[in-house]
Amino acid sequence: MMRLRSVSHQTKRLNQDEHRQLKSSRFQRKIVPLHEENSMLKDRLNLMKFEVEDNLQSIIDELDQDLQLKAKLIDFQQIFSLIKEQINKDHEKIDCLSEQIERLQYNLNENIKQREQESYQYQQSNSIMSEELQKQKVQQKKEKVIFDDQIKQLKYQNLIQGQELEELRKQINQEIETNYKLNQNLRKTKDLEQMLKDQQNHYETTIQKLRLQLESDNQVFKNELEQQEIRIESKYRQLIQEHKQLIQQISELKQNYNQIKQQKESVEKILDQNIQKIKELKTGVIQDKQIMSKSEKAMEELQKEIIYYKNKVIIEEKREGILKQKVQQDEDLIQELLQIKEQYENLRQTLKYEHQIEIDKIMSTNYRQIQGFVEQIQIQRLKYEKLLGNKISFQEVQQYQLINFSQQYEDPIHIEYVQNLEQLSENQKLEIDNLKQQIIFINEEHSQETEQIQKTSEQRISDLICQQQQELQQQSAEFEEFKQKVSADFNYKAQIMTQQFSFQLDQQRQEQKQLQQIIDQSKMSGDEKSKLLEIASEEILTQKKKYDHDIYEERNTQKQLKYEFENNILQLKSEYQRQIDYYKRDIENLQNQIKDLLHRDTLSKQRISELFNEQRQDKSHINQLEIQLSKKSTELKKQNEVIKNLNIHISSLLMEVDNAKQTYNIFASPTLKSSHHYLKKVDLDILQDSCKLSRSSSRNLKDSQELQPIDMKASRNKSQQAQRFHQIKQQLLPY
Repeated sequence: MMRLRSVSHQTKRLNQDEHRQLKSSRFQRKIVPLHEENSMLKDRLNLMKFEVEDNLQSIIDELDQDLQLKAKLIDFQQIFSLIKEQINKDHEKIDCLSEQIERLQYNLNENIKQREQESYQYQQSNSIMSEELQKQKVQQKKEKVIFDDQIKQLKYQNLIQGQELEELRKQINQEIETNYKLNQNLRKTKDLEQMLKDQQNHYETTIQKLRLQLESDNQVFKNELEQQEIRIESKYRQLIQEHKQLIQQISELKQNYNQIKQQKESVEKILDQNIQKIKELKTGVIQDKQIMSKSEKAMEELQKEIIYYKNKVIIEEKREGILKQKVQQDEDLIQELLQIKEQYENLRQTLKYEHQIEIDKIMSTNYRQIQGFVEQIQIQRLKYEKLLGNKISFQEVQQYQLINFSQQYEDPIHIEYVQNLEQLSENQKLEIDNLKQQIIFINEEHSQETEQIQKTSEQRISDLICQQQQELQQQSAEFEEFKQKVSADFNYKAQIMTQQFSFQLDQQRQEQKQLQQIIDQSKMSGDEKSKLLEIASEEILTQKKKYDHDIYEERNTQKQLKYEFENNILQLKSEYQRQIDYYKRDIENLQNQIKDLLHRDTLSKQRISELFNEQRQDKSHINQLEIQLSKKSTELKKQNEVIKNLNIHISSLLMEVDNAKQTYNIFASPTLKSSHHYLKKVDLDILQDSCKLSRSSSRNLKDSQELQPIDMKASRNKSQQAQRFHQIKQQLLPY
């Protein structure tokens, strides 16, 4: 007895120390009522246990004294032996009960320690989580301010970018028009090339014809010269005979010679005129070259304009890259907000899960303790009543069942704890609603921005296409005009050159005929005629060489001009093809960018739909949790009422035990055999109840981590308790 009292005293001190330690934090104050209830129940159990043991000891002593005295008076040796055996059995049962009580105390102490450790850990985690939540709230407020500023900046930038995109669209349209013009120019250049090829073939055919004519003329001239030589030889023979006549005619020939000199001077003048004409042709060719240089300068200016447009396109690409970066930054911000939301939801779920686990643990432990206390109280009551031999009527059992539960056990600290939990849940709901509204607002802004970007990009592409088409048309028209001018000048100059060459050939032929006529008509000596023929042939050869040289130079100039013209055309073709390829690539890149933006928009819409689905699931889950919390709060209230009624019932039982002490009489029972048989039944029932209690306690301790199995076992325990109570009723009915 002393040992048990010392143990109880130590447990009281430990509970008091733990209670003092738990007064530090607010959260611990919220959990304190359950510990206080446990400590109160333990103290009451200890008091009841000691009182029961004292009462049993006193009853046993009184029974021993009464039996010894009455055994001396009346020879009831059998009764005394039976009572003694019963007393020994009672002692053994008391020892078993004391051991079970010690075990229960040990288990209770361990459970209390575990709860304290878990509560301490939970308090630390809650404090950390509360600090983190406060920090996150502060960060979220800061991020909201920053995000609002960024949204304003983005709106302003979007306006600027919209204006820029409109300008870029105009430029792209112009470039597309220029490209269209260039394509037309390329087609026209191809046509012109074909025309030039045809003209080249025509000129080559004409030149070949001229060559053939010249060769034929030369052959004719040679044949005529040979014939003239033959004639001259024949005439030379005649002239030898006529030498005398020729001497007479020298004076006449001198006069004729002077005339020939004059004619020669006139021919030289004509040659000088021809040389001047050739120089004029050369100046015309130089002017053509200057015109070609001007055209090259114009092409260089066009190239500069193309480079300018290319630089514009590069600047636009840079701007597009900046816009892409901004869009990526917006997507990163949205992802960060989603991550924050997920973290918040995870924290909320973990907190709810921990709260549920703790509440379920507390409920299960309280239910088990109450169930054990009720069973022990019922067993002890039946034991005492049966030991006393009092009859238990069916009306008393009904009164025991139909207890008035009008008075409710209301603890203010527990009420505050429940109210704080409700406030926390409401605050969490409000925060969740705010986050949902923010997400909806952000999604709307994002959709508006994406639509604006799509519209601006489409306008920009259309403007650029129109600009390129216009520029291509202008360039193609200019190129066609330039090509027509060059071809017209070339044809005009070629016609003039052919006319001049034909005119010069005709003049030379006429001069040769005139010389031959003069030589034939003149009466000169053979030496003089030979000299004149040599001079004329030399002049003819020099003129022929000049003519051939001029033709060769003109052909070379024509070839050079043609080569330069073809090279310029090829360069223009290559440059225009490059520009067209570049613009095609730009258009393809823009189309790919638009596709990427559309794909991103679809993904963002899918994410938004997923988030809305998650929000709906969270709402349903929150509603379920609220329903569960309401159910558990009602269950807690009911359990508090049951605890209060049990306390009242325990106090009434204690009063009945005190009254039984005062008004105890062993021989008030009807018969000894029936009482002995009834006591054996009670002992067996008590042993079965204790075994079942130990089994149920071990099972409940194993399954305390799970919530649903605990509720099932609690319902089973309730059904078992009802069955036991029904059995006790049936046993008590005959008495």
